[in-house]
Amino acid sequence: MTCRPVDTIAVDVHLEQALQDAIARSELFVDYQPVFRLQTGDMTGVEALVRWRHPERGVLSPVAFIPLAEANGLIVPIGEFVLEEACQILRAWRKSAMHELSIAVNVSAVQLAYGDFVRVVRECLDEYGVDARRLQLEITETVPFTNRQLVIKRLVELRQLGVRIVLDDFGC
Repeated sequence: MTCRPVDTIAVDVHLEQALQDAIARSELFVDYQPVFRLQTGDMTGVEALVRWRHPERGVLSPVAFIPLAEANGLIVPIGEFVLEEACQILRAWRKSAMHELSIAVNVSAVQLAYGDFVRVVRECLDEYGVDARRLQLEITETVPFTNRQLVIKRLVELRQLGVRIVLDDFGC
């Protein structure tokens, strides 16, 4: 058992409810950070980063709410939102000068363990007509993998779709 101060627990409960409300009120948005090839300086893609436009605290970075979202399962709908936003952008880029760029989306172990994750990715790619090679999933190690075999199976399935898999921040 872990002992935590009552005020810390109260803050978590309040923040969890606020995060649920934020999802319902569309306060989350995706910000895109460019990715460049070091050798040439060419832009190769962007990383999709979720932000929270909090009504009282302003724009919050993922560090402020993603750990809580992973702990209570809210990372699943948040992750689906980010994935859909990324696929919409990739569809828009298809007929532009940006058609060869990729988008990296962070994915946690919690999302990988979610039963429908591979189906959700497949359906999103199909719905928006996105070339799977333009989607890169960055697997983060913020939460320990509880079922390594399942995670490996899902990664293989995602790779078979053509999605690029990157391990992000492992061992950090």
